[in-house]
Amino acid sequence: MPVSFLGAVSGAILLLWLPESAFDAIVPALIALAVLLVILGPRLQGWAAARHPDHDSTGRRLLLIAGVFVAGVYGGYFGAAQGVFLMGVMSALMTISLQRINGLKNVLGTVVNAVAAVTFILVAHSGSTGLLPR
Repeated sequence: MPVSFLGAVSGAILLLWLPESAFDAIVPALIALAVLLVILGPRLQGWAAARHPDHDSTGRRLLLIAGVFVAGVYGGYFGAAQGVFLMGVMSALMTISLQRINGLKNVLGTVVNAVAAVTFILVAHSGSTGLLPR
C-alpha cells in the first residue's frame, strides 16, 4: 500500500503539472500497456517460472514493487483501466490465484483513487494549481 500511495501522489501531481496535450499523448500508451500486460501476463509468469524456479526472488519482488508504483502513478494520473494494469503486473509477477490478485487489486485501486482524490481536493482548496507551478 505505501508504494501505491506514493505512486498515486506522483500521478496526481503529474496530471496537475503537465500540459493537457501530454494527457492526450500519454493515455493511449498507458491503456495499450495495460492490455498487453493482461494478455501476456500468464505467458510472462510461465516464462519466469521456467527460468527462475524460486518464485520469491529478490528480482521478482523489486519488479513487483516497481510495477505497483507505476500502476499507482497510472491510477493517480488517469484512473481508467488501472485495475487492468494492476492485474497484468501482478499476474505476471505473483504466483497466487487470480481471486487473490483481484482482491489485492481492489484494495490497491481504492488506495490510489482515494489518495488522488484527496490530492486534487487539497490543490483545489489551495487555489487552483497554486501549489504546483506550470
